[in-house]
Amino acid sequence: MSLVLKQVFNKDRTFEPGTPRIELQRTRTRSREAKLYFKQAVQLPQGKGLHDWVAVHVVHFFNRIKQIYGNISDSCTEQSCPVMSGGPKYEYHWQDDGKYKKPTALPAPKYMSLLMDWIEVQMNNEDIFPTNGTPFPKTFMQVAKKILSRLFRVFVHVYIHHFDRVSQMGAEAHVNTCYKHFYYFVTEFNLMNHKQLKPLVFNKDRTFRPKRKFEPGTQRFELHKKAQASLNAGLDLKQAVQLPHGEGLHDWVAVHVVDFFNRINLIYGTISDSCTEQSCPVMSGGPKYEYRWQDDGKYKRPTALPAPKYMSLLMDWIEVQINNEDIFPTNVGTPFPKTFMQVAKKILSRLFRVFVHVYIHHFDRVSHMGAEAHVNTCYKHFYYFVTEFNLTDHKELEPLKEMTSRMCH
Repeated sequence: MSLVLKQVFNKDRTFEPGTPRIELQRTRTRSREAKLYFKQAVQLPQGKGLHDWVAVHVVHFFNRIKQIYGNISDSCTEQSCPVMSGGPKYEYHWQDDGKYKKPTALPAPKYMSLLMDWIEVQMNNEDIFPTNGTPFPKTFMQVAKKILSRLFRVFVHVYIHHFDRVSQMGAEAHVNTCYKHFYYFVTEFNLMNHKQLKPLVFNKDRTFRPKRKFEPGTQRFELHKKAQASLNAGLDLKQAVQLPHGEGLHDWVAVHVVDFFNRINLIYGTISDSCTEQSCPVMSGGPKYEYRWQDDGKYKRPTALPAPKYMSLLMDWIEVQINNEDIFPTNVGTPFPKTFMQVAKKILSRLFRVFVHVYIHHFDRVSHMGAEAHVNTCYKHFYYFVTEFNLTDHKELEPLKEMTSRMCH
């Protein structure tokens, strides 16, 4: 990264000591330091003005997001990122009142530079962000929304194109925390709509557990790519789950177990803020189905637990299984153990319970986020796979029987 970029992306915009805005900034910081949940921490303090609260947060997010991009900007070049985007579905064009009067496709670094310059101009404009007690203009919220929606694009680009760099730096927790703070703030005050937020509805930032990946160059990695290629090609899901000619069933099952683990914990992670010990005191799928936890450790007998606790134990347990080389061998030539299919069936039947809980208790949250199609597709893929290879008892599938008959037949 050039010295100029370092200066641009590491210089904080601050508030003047003694102003009401600096006191609000301290209130925000105290809320964070007290480790309040973000949903609580972003709420407007009693007796404070919304415009001031938004102004403080816009400046805070600008400083933090600018710093995040600055830290990975050496891997974001005109060669690696010739267009500012968030994957193939989302391309962001730059437009302003100067040189770019029409939406223009630009390399990501150029877009970022123009964006940071533009935001600084807005924040340093006393007519928009007054610091001397002058009332905010009528256009303030409109400008704030535009700044936040454009800053969100930085998150999209970083998560989708540069998260490997974030991981390499050990900065996932920092970036995820910043994103969660941002997300709760903009949704609390309706500063962005759900269509704008859609690129990250199901992405790494909201993952309940880190993704388990296959090592490039391994047979399992090639099978994983083959499975993804089938899905991406738009094949019918009943066809996509069928065992490829010449491939081993155990390898095919292993690839799918890991894939479903990643996708289902991502779905649960996305709605987990609405799944609490108060809202879900027992892990269940409606009044007819209650799921009890049992393992070889603390819970030797089936035990009723709140859903969040059950989910946490479940994801921990699955991670232990799929990271155990004696059960999920990754070395070429190492055979699967005789117990492999038994363990895979247990993992899949327990993952099915996550679908049951999400569909029956939290589908309003899924709908609110506009993510029904994603969850339904994941469920159909899961259902066709486990029934194709008889990996889940039909009795276990009973809670979603009616929905499944409409969706999958």
